[in-house]
Amino acid sequence: MKRRSLLLTVSVCLLTGILLIAFTMPSSVRRSHANETNLRWVGAYVDGYPGWPRNTPALDNFAAQVGKMPAVVMYYTDWQHDGFTTDVAQTIRDRGATPMITWLPSGDDPTRYSLLSIINGAHDTYIHHFAQQAAAWGHPFFLRFAHEMNGNWYGWSAGKNGNTPEQYAAAWRHVHDIFQAEGANQYATWVWSPNIDVGAPYTPVPMQQFYPGDQYVDWTALDGYNWGYEPTWQSFSEVFGKSYQILAALSAKPIMIGEMAAADNDGTRLNGVDKGSWIRDAYLNAIPNSYPRIQGVIWFNEQKERLWPVSSSQGALNAYREVVASSGWNQSVPVSTNPTSPTVPASTPTYVPVILAQSSPTATPVISAQPSPTANLALNKPVTASGMCSGAQSPAKAVNGSVKGGNDDKWCANDPAPHYLQVDLGTTAQITRLVVRHAGAGGEQSAWNTRDFALLVSSDGATWTTVANIAGNTSPVTEHSISPITARFVRLLIITPTSNGNNAARIYELEVYA
Repeated sequence: MKRRSLLLTVSVCLLTGILLIAFTMPSSVRRSHANETNLRWVGAYVDGYPGWPRNTPALDNFAAQVGKMPAVVMYYTDWQHDGFTTDVAQTIRDRGATPMITWLPSGDDPTRYSLLSIINGAHDTYIHHFAQQAAAWGHPFFLRFAHEMNGNWYGWSAGKNGNTPEQYAAAWRHVHDIFQAEGANQYATWVWSPNIDVGAPYTPVPMQQFYPGDQYVDWTALDGYNWGYEPTWQSFSEVFGKSYQILAALSAKPIMIGEMAAADNDGTRLNGVDKGSWIRDAYLNAIPNSYPRIQGVIWFNEQKERLWPVSSSQGALNAYREVVASSGWNQSVPVSTNPTSPTVPASTPTYVPVILAQSSPTATPVISAQPSPTANLALNKPVTASGMCSGAQSPAKAVNGSVKGGNDDKWCANDPAPHYLQVDLGTTAQITRLVVRHAGAGGEQSAWNTRDFALLVSSDGATWTTVANIAGNTSPVTEHSISPITARFVRLLIITPTSNGNNAARIYELEVYA
């Protein structure tokens, strides 16, 4: 959000109601002490800090105002004006906090910083120097590089400067590899931070198309705001719920809120809510009870398009002080050094495990019209789903081994996306391949083939591992070879059901093979 005001117009976009899917994923990842879901940290971007000359009193005054120094202090730097700001990072560390640098690949002339120019090495001298400075400082920090990439307002967004999602992922990996070569990745914790999905025209490309791969990301994040009463007040769940489900399906990495704030109306209660109530609900109710993967929150404390600061009213400030004093939000240092971080070669595929031989998250999956010579482990097994269009198009139709029984020979669901279909194999088995037969496999129009989806597996039905993510699919049959994994349950999570805006999911078969 820093250095832009365009998102003011997002206030006209209402997030539609969604089905919140009840599943969790592992949260243990490298460079994280945040392994207990009941222990989270509070962070902040503080208006005026660091500034030039350095405005350290702004940070200290904020800490005194809310009753505690934030565990994480976030600030912004860009590629034209800033190297690694050692003095700022050290000031934050001296106060017992962890720095988070939101690192903008931009400058006064944004056309100089196309993603292709990064990939081709035009900025390597600067990146190497920045990484060398970070390694020389020698302490842990968060690095939130090129955030909100799925929006339409930054120079690294898709469509700007000829950029594409594939180029974004490649540019991220290129910068990451330079940090690895300079020894800086033992201190840098990489944060991939898209904006919440509000749809076209503001977030026209699904966030998952920009993901550089688990080997290049340590934390994932979401940026989102409650813009207030123009046109409507939104709860934390209404702002973040849908995007949280997408992010949780995309990766098992821990999640933070990279930017968050709520508007204020000078403390007046409208429709029974105010900013103080919003803060209490977000931190003390919604996140711990409904969003267990979220382990930290950065509050955007600047008066800009709205009265974002926590001190915008006494009621809001009182609520925030309750949060920072609460036992559930008292973690102090959520990152640590990792001197044994493995070298990741530039040729490493995007996905882990790899989906066939794809090197891009938007590559078209391999089409396989031939049945597997081995037994389909999902055939006629118990199956559940998020909903169904009618009794004739029940979840059982997706595991009956047939695609030729007409338009009812499928599972269909038209409840609000995301949708899910889950198969119980009855016992654990080693899985190496999954096949999904979409609308076109049953003779329906190709625009109804599932566009964006993920495949997950679990041994107990509670802890899930994502084994495949597909964005932009148009094929009637997709086959996904995965690294061998033992599981009993298989889940198909449908994020965007079709390519033409139709909300119904249509799956003729979900097949599982050893």
